[in-house]
Amino acid sequence: RGETETVALGRVTVQPGECTQARIHEDEEEFYVILKGRALLTIGADQREAGPGDAAYVPRNTAHHMKCISGECLEYLYFANWPIEAEKSFSK
Repeated sequence: RGETETVALGRVTVQPGECTQARIHEDEEEFYVILKGRALLTIGADQREAGPGDAAYVPRNTAHHMKCISGECLEYLYFANWPIEAEKSFSK
């Protein structure tokens, strides 16, 4: 995982049948890119399947999680930012 002041990037592996923890971030947007495997992606009330090459956006204050629905591991990249903190640091 690499981080700057307002942006984070990470690679996540989820085992077949497992889920990521459901989360809500009040000050963070996220963007996912699926690298390997298939996911059932839940963002708010919406659910969809995603596979290699698919991307998804998660707005602030939105519950989200993924479940690996393939026989192989799910691997994805996440990109996250903290726009509220960024606005505060630029206003100094």
